[in-house]
Amino acid sequence: MRGKKGSKERPDENTEEPVLRRIERMFEDSKALCREDDPILRGQMQVVLGILADILEAKDPYRSYQHVVDYE
Repeated sequence: MRGKKGSKERPDENTEEPVLRRIERMFEDSKALCREDDPILRGQMQVVLGILADILEAKDPYRSYQHVVDYE
């Protein structure tokens, strides 16, 4: 029996560390989009930054990401 096309998972996707790295990469990408000239996009990306900062701070309470959100 054949499985669904995307059903195979790479082994490293199930560990917590790669997920955190992907979230940090999304955080950095979102910071870059906050510098765009479009005020609507900038506002939406600040919301995304706040959510990602909350996730990252929950996983690593010794690092602060919220100051970046407030600064942007």
